[in-house]
Amino acid sequence: TRDSLLSCLDLKNSYHSRMWQKDQQVAFNMNWDLKEKGKLSVSVPVIFNHHKIYDDRALNIQNKTHNMSALCPKFSFSRVNQGQNNKFIYETLDYSLSHTQPELTDLLNIQDSSNPLAIRLGNPRLKNTIKHDAALFYCYSWGKHDQTIILNSTYSLMNHAVAQVLNYNKMTGVSIYQPRNIDGNWTGYLCLDYHQYADTLKHIMIRGSGSITYGNQADYVSEVNGEKIDPQRSSVRNRVITAEWGINYTRKTANYDTFIKTSWTNLNSLRENFKQVNAVDIQYGVSAKKKIIWNFEVNTSLTLYSRRGYNDASMNDDNLVWNADITKSFLKSKNLILKLEGFDLLHQLDNVRTEVNAQGRTETWYNVVPSYLMLHLIYKLNVLPKKK
Repeated sequence: TRDSLLSCLDLKNSYHSRMWQKDQQVAFNMNWDLKEKGKLSVSVPVIFNHHKIYDDRALNIQNKTHNMSALCPKFSFSRVNQGQNNKFIYETLDYSLSHTQPELTDLLNIQDSSNPLAIRLGNPRLKNTIKHDAALFYCYSWGKHDQTIILNSTYSLMNHAVAQVLNYNKMTGVSIYQPRNIDGNWTGYLCLDYHQYADTLKHIMIRGSGSITYGNQADYVSEVNGEKIDPQRSSVRNRVITAEWGINYTRKTANYDTFIKTSWTNLNSLRENFKQVNAVDIQYGVSAKKKIIWNFEVNTSLTLYSRRGYNDASMNDDNLVWNADITKSFLKSKNLILKLEGFDLLHQLDNVRTEVNAQGRTETWYNVVPSYLMLHLIYKLNVLPKKK
């Protein structure tokens, strides 16, 4: 009956919302061809956004309008230089500025308790997020062995990022979330890569790379060493240094590869009672791919994952993971593909995975699928455009 249905209705969390979005953009674009000096492109879009929401819940009607007018300039420079003796240089420099509005539902003054253990609050004082991105890329190739050096660098700065403030009540088990703006998130990345063929027939490729990531991750914390505190700002410096070496051999339909990758992670903060993370992750691996009898293609890899130096002893582990798949193509077009894939055939991975996030907090993931067999049936549909 109607009365019975009304008795089951959660009036407090039942709502009717309507949203309107009008986004307009005017852009000024300029491109210069500097011939041998390169190409320069400048774009200056001006955006005008008008967002509106009508929300009716718990006998409270809210009309919220959020307007944004902003410049989002973009700059790009590129240069290509090709010379004798297989010499080739390619370099680019890019910069962009972007503005992002908060979600309209986050701007409402509401309390959503549809999940009584995870209550979500709005925040009408949220600001637009502003992000700066810069990137530098340089590639230099030369010689009969295709010696190549690649330098890649990026930098990102975010102002007024949206973070979720969490208040957790241990007595009741209720978590209360609210979005808030926070400043201080930035990341710098630098990577140097080198590879070349070791023989004139170009069957053996050797490679090596190293990278450094350095940044600051800002968020809010409401618990320290298991004790509840008022939400406070947490600023953590992240340092990651990675090095990788490998050798690859390719001949006809066969491909063999071996590599070793090491990564050192350091997380540090001036926050009281912060436990510094100083850990090393190492991966050793071999892989092979080859066509065998009746045009079956076999692909297999064996990798040892080792972790050392974590504060949580359960994270200092070794996992030997063997993956393999076998593939067969059918029809004249080879568009019908049958593939049998096996992941973690040695059953070394646990269904509980523990990791450390950028704030130095330990996150545990349960019911992760550690190993499986999967049969794929794939059909590739190729539609060619009609000739005019």
